[in-house]
Amino acid sequence: MGGLQDNIENIGGCNLRVSICIVALNEERYLPGILEDVLRQTYLHDKTEILLIDSKSTDNTKKIMIDFSIKYQDNYWQIRVLDNAGQRQANGWNVALENYRGEAIIRIDAHAHIPIDFVEKNIECLKRGERVCGGRRPCIAEEDTFSSRLLLSAESAMFGSGISNFRNSEKSGYVKSIFHGCYRREVFDKVGRFDERLGRTEDNDIHQRIRAAGYKIFMDKDIVSYQYVRPTLWKMFKQKFMNGYWIGKTVYINPKCLSAYYFAPLVFIIMLFGSLLVSTLGCVWPLMMLMIAYGSVIILSTFCSVWERKDIRFIAVGLICFMMHICYGWGTLRGLFKL
Repeated sequence: MGGLQDNIENIGGCNLRVSICIVALNEERYLPGILEDVLRQTYLHDKTEILLIDSKSTDNTKKIMIDFSIKYQDNYWQIRVLDNAGQRQANGWNVALENYRGEAIIRIDAHAHIPIDFVEKNIECLKRGERVCGGRRPCIAEEDTFSSRLLLSAESAMFGSGISNFRNSEKSGYVKSIFHGCYRREVFDKVGRFDERLGRTEDNDIHQRIRAAGYKIFMDKDIVSYQYVRPTLWKMFKQKFMNGYWIGKTVYINPKCLSAYYFAPLVFIIMLFGSLLVSTLGCVWPLMMLMIAYGSVIILSTFCSVWERKDIRFIAVGLICFMMHICYGWGTLRGLFKL
């Protein structure tokens, strides 16, 4: 660590005090990795506060946090371990907002990986005049196995979840939302806290409120962080269902924060089951038209995955994308009608 700390003294003018916040629930598998990434950051350690917030974990998550704080306390401005009694991410982020002492705060997921210059580049962006910034957030696989690469291909496919600007965009510019964002203190002082009624859409909500307050959200293509894709099909499908479920519930809380494409899977399953019902009455052309349109896009997405990987086994990407859409759409339906 000494070599890194000696080098960072030469970063010109990057002297903002920054708070790095990690909220975790049962993340003993991923937490050591992201903490190692934090240790390797090139930004001034004596200007860095680390807030580790445990959401009532039942594994070794809190112990890992405490051990880290004891071992590295003298290397940083300060390290604190806090408790999130509410368990949800929104509650955890609010614990951070009520306790952080920096001039800026960076939110990082436990499931993430960040390059060594991640914090430094975010601070440089703030110093150029931005108030909220971040970068690209492509997905990566935890292991180099076929199943992991297959799930990564499905997650990254344009017809999977890869449509979001913050995932892979190669252009800098202003966006509606950002992942692993960096925020000036004044932003939350003006906008307020995260809405604790929300389970997975708290980012959409807070960013819509930030924009409504007159701030812009800047995505710098040179800033990048990575998110680990879910390691199994079951966990991926469960994630999509819960994401969809909270889209449905958010309609009743802050519909303005939701983009139209979030409802595409819901529209698809309504059309699918509607056309299936009509087909039982002898009218099959709606089902045929839907299958031709949807199937064409699925086939194209699958072909791209097979071509990119040079492996015919990636033909399964199409089926996984189909199941992702079903899970997401069904979740949205459940959330909308509180089933």
